[in-house]
Amino acid sequence: MTERAGPASPFTDCHVLMIVAHQDDEVLGAGAQFNSFDQLSILHVTDGAGSMREARAKGFASLAAYAAARTREVRSAVAEAGVPAVFHALGVRCLEACFHLPSIIRQLERAIAGVGPDIILTHAYEGGHQDHDAVAFAVHQAISHLPLKPPVWEFAGYHRSGSSTVRGVFLPNGEPPLWLPLTEADRALKRQMLDRFHSQLDVVAQFPLDGELFRPAPVYDFAQPPHQRPLGYELEGWGIPAPLWLTAAREATKTERSWRLVVRLRWEMWARRFHPDSPRIVNLMRATPLLGRRVW
Repeated sequence: MTERAGPASPFTDCHVLMIVAHQDDEVLGAGAQFNSFDQLSILHVTDGAGSMREARAKGFASLAAYAAARTREVRSAVAEAGVPAVFHALGVRCLEACFHLPSIIRQLERAIAGVGPDIILTHAYEGGHQDHDAVAFAVHQAISHLPLKPPVWEFAGYHRSGSSTVRGVFLPNGEPPLWLPLTEADRALKRQMLDRFHSQLDVVAQFPLDGELFRPAPVYDFAQPPHQRPLGYELEGWGIPAPLWLTAAREATKTERSWRLVVRLRWEMWARRFHPDSPRIVNLMRATPLLGRRVW
């Protein structure tokens, strides 16, 4: 039986710049739409390599080897779709985007102006992953500084709902989303693309393949969590509490940054690096009164 095509994609014949945190987010979020784009540019904010514990568990001797593998995987996945793409990378360490927001914002301003896309497609602010939220924040900040502002659309990622994680659905905080169902051929192609992410097969297998969900990016209040705590990333053991993320975002909007707060955030970044392997060291570091009281 031949499946009917769904509603028209807003990205058809457009130059789409996907700004994503990790090397698989673009395929998970919109991989079935790539063939409808006129041009595809992909900007990865992080290197995709989490903790050393994660790297070893996946068979890599170093974070650099893990990051290189993730780059190879995404290029192979996009090539599987037969779509020529231009790749850009900022190289921020995975799980630490919130500590580099001022730099990320500046680099995104230059990248967006240089690429000149018709549409930007990026993450929603949803509390599922700290890097996803950091990218959403940085994109909105960068766009606000540009004289020519391409429209920003979002793809659905994941967020916490009660005691479970919901994937492929937005929080109810924006316009009604556009659901683009996938045909059998679409699903087969997207599955082939996802199979190229050899180091992430356990992750990508958790996402639905029946359709992709999009919406114009709403106006967010990044001074507040996207939903009631705990957020998804707070429950993952990645070492970033929501108040710390919000402090980093608030500081990134200031024209004059507090050197004391900058040092404290750097201290927190190093505490996070120890977190997956040495939680007791993290507790000690966070109990140490560096430059006065805690700032979050």
